[in-house]
Amino acid sequence: MRTITTILYQDVPSGVKTIEFTNRLVKWIFLPRIDIKNLSQIKIDELSNTGIYFLLGENEKWEEQVYIGQAVDLKTRLGQHNKGKDFWIWAILFTSKENSLTESDLNYLEKELIKKTIKINRIKVENKVLGNPCLIPNHRKADMEDFLEDLEILLGNLGFPFLQEYNQKDAKKNNNMNYFLQTKGSKAEGLLTQEGFLVLEGSMWPKEITLSWKKRWINEKREDLINKWIIREEGNEIIFLKDYLFTSPSTWATFIAGNPLNGRVVWKNKDGKTLDEIERNS
Repeated sequence: MRTITTILYQDVPSGVKTIEFTNRLVKWIFLPRIDIKNLSQIKIDELSNTGIYFLLGENEKWEEQVYIGQAVDLKTRLGQHNKGKDFWIWAILFTSKENSLTESDLNYLEKELIKKTIKINRIKVENKVLGNPCLIPNHRKADMEDFLEDLEILLGNLGFPFLQEYNQKDAKKNNNMNYFLQTKGSKAEGLLTQEGFLVLEGSMWPKEITLSWKKRWINEKREDLINKWIIREEGNEIIFLKDYLFTSPSTWATFIAGNPLNGRVVWKNKDGKTLDEIERNS
């Protein structure tokens, strides 16, 4: 269990705020781009610290996108990006309350964050390079790993879980927690998570289906997932190349069938019990 303290600097929850663990030295600053012009009126001393920052928004293809960077003065660097980068809507700044992050620390954190974000592949990374070379002593590396863990937790708390794996590995190994869909030639496996319904790698369904409902939406979604190398056409079938999160069990079931389906009825565990039955009896 961890305690997070949030301070709002405006009258709206989506405005400028700071977030920190009560027993840690790390501090976060959440800043909507629209509020950069008001920074002189917002008294947050850590804005001038060294730190790591994330610029978040959407690219021209409406894909979620992030730029990960470092700065010796976060406020100054953010002002430069306000003029030089168009896509971002929010900035999330990470620093130490003691302003103790060194150049080596920043290089290490930036490089590791870019690598991990690309590997997990939940968001488009705008960075063109993987960061600067870095040499860091082992004892300091342990501190940075703690910071990385804090970064993952706090980003998720803010609604940006791109450092977290979709996969719930322990649950995937336990078939009692997995659900299966076998209809009209489909053979799919999924897992209910706190974020939505995770369809597992290897799930497949027929390429040719009757699209009698919201045909355009399904076709566009299929094309989008093909372009992102999430699904692939193989002969007369389409197969998932990696795990993929849908907002609900019904969204995924409808995507396969081409017709509206109640995912809580068609998804069943290995004993044939529907998701709805299991939830009502739990």
